[in-house]
Formats: sequence, structure tokens, C-alpha cells
Amino acid sequence: NRIVYADQPTVTLNMMNGCEERLPIQALAARITKLNVESEAASRLVREAVIGYPTVFCRDHVSILDTPGLNESEEMDELTLSAARQADTLIFVVHALIPYSVSEAKRLCHLLADASIQHIMFTVSFIDRVQQTPGMEERVLEEIRQRIQRLTLPLIEKNETWSAAEKVQKKEMVQTAPVLGVSAQKALDAFVSGSTEALALSRIERYKTELMTRLTAQQYAWEERELLPYLSRGPVIFQEAVERRRQSLCAQIATASSHVQNARQRLTDLPSAIRQQ
Repeated sequence: NRIVYADQPTVTLNMMNGCEERLPIQALAARITKLNVESEAASRLVREAVIGYPTVFCRDHVSILDTPGLNESEEMDELTLSAARQADTLIFVVHALIPYSVSEAKRLCHLLADASIQHIMFTVSFIDRVQQTPGMEERVLEEIRQRIQRLTLPLIEKNETWSAAEKVQKKEMVQTAPVLGVSAQKALDAFVSGSTEALALSRIERYKTELMTRLTAQQYAWEERELLPYLSRGPVIFQEAVERRRQSLCAQIATASSHVQNARQRLTDLPSAIRQQ
């Protein structure tokens, strides 16, 4: 699924057969989820759902891609990898009760093979399911952070397709990536009830701040990478345009001078031609 900014909620389904279908957002779950046999069958016909929503995260041309996991099927794997090739920031979801595994480390390295990814955020879901004792959630997050580095960094080092500089860059991405816990259930409860206590327990506010910081940084980086080269070429482009105009004028002047010269020669030859007649 692709989430983009829109003033009003909209849904466009891009189908596997190349067709496009629009539907109300309330009907989305029945078309792209696997909650039952009917919706699972319908979801196989959809290549991508583009969801327009007035969310601040997607302002300034930012899109959020919600992809299938890897190793679900060959078709789903290709969709995930195709989305990763378009991404600047990768949000990798880890279950709080199922520690980051070797297979997940391999999947992460698979995704990092694309050079476009510049940042990683590790999102630890179900953080509210861990034992609720003081400091336990932070200890779990720190343990997952260490486990991510312990399992992923050696795989990056062993990868023979990456240069030494690429390995350093990918290791730095993993080592500096934030590991943030979030409880979607508590966040939903807080939004429904308006409870500030539930909102704090969900950790969603800190997550939103970190995500906005990353997206803003990426926006600036994109502008610097994509726009500055054009801006810096402005004087050169102007000079080239002036030079082309100068050459065009010179060619026109040369042509006019040739016509004038021919006219003068004909005027000079005119008396002689008249006497001959």
C-alpha cells in the first residue's frame, strides 16, 4: 500500500491487469486484507493500493509504502523489493516477543542491497506485551538493539558484492538506526478515548517525532541532491543561452551582410548592363 497526502481520504487500486479502480476508504479492508477467504482472493488481484489521506507525514511529496514481508511468496517478495528500490528510509518492524532473528538479519541485508536507502528505523511492535515492570520496556529495546547489531554487522562484512566503502556506510546505518517501541493498540485506545495516559503508554508521540525528524532530514537531503545541481547550473545555463543567441545573431548578421554585398555588386554592375542593352 502507498500512502500519499490528500485533502480528503481517497483510495485508488492499481490492479494486476493494468486497470485502475476507485473506491471509498471504508471498502478498502475487504479488498486488500487476508481476513477471510473472500478478501484474500480479492487481494490477489491488486498490485498496489494508493491511499490519499491528510496526514502531516506525507506533506512535501513524501510517500509511505506499506509492503508485504519477505519470504511470503515470490510475487510478494518482488513487490517488497521493488518498493525498497524507491525508498530513502526503511522502517523495519520487529516483534517485541519474537527477538530479531538470523532470517530477519538476512532479509534486512537483502533490502540494504539497494543503494537508494539512506536511513533505517527499527519499529518494535507489541511493546506493551512485555512484562510491565519499571524499566523493562527500555531493557527489551536495548537488548533488541544489541541483537540487531550482533546479527547484522557480520552479514554485511561477509557480503562480497559490496565494496569496503559500501560496507562502512551500511554498517553505520544499522549502528545509528533508532530502535523505537510502539503499541498500536494503546495508541488507538488513546485516540478513541482521548486519554493522555494511554497516549503516553503507547509511545506514539516519541515515534512520530523521530519519524518526522527523519522525513524532514530526508526532504532536505533530496532537495540538496536533486535541486542544487540545477540551481548551481543556472549561471552556466544562462551563459550557454546567451552564447547560442549570440551565435544565432552573428549568423543572421552574416546572412544580411551577404545580401547587402550582393545588392551592392548588382548596383555596381547595373550601369554596365544598361549600356550593353
